[in-house]
Amino acid sequence: MRPICRVLPIGPLTDYAHAARRADPEKQPVRACSDADLMIEITLVFEANFCVYGVLKIWRQLDREGSVTARWRG
Repeated sequence: MRPICRVLPIGPLTDYAHAARRADPEKQPVRACSDADLMIEITLVFEANFCVYGVLKIWRQLDREGSVTARWRG
């Protein structure tokens, strides 16, 4: 058993699964992959608008560009 499993109330298999997902991006959950893609889009919109857009304006700009996403996702 790894030392972290002795301190935190998690099972060793949970710890091993988390370590495997961090080591191999192919094993990431679908939500994590789509969040990474969305973060790239958000960054592009933010930087294209002189880094002054807030959450609402970025969401509206993404909507105008055809990126369908929930308003408070992230």
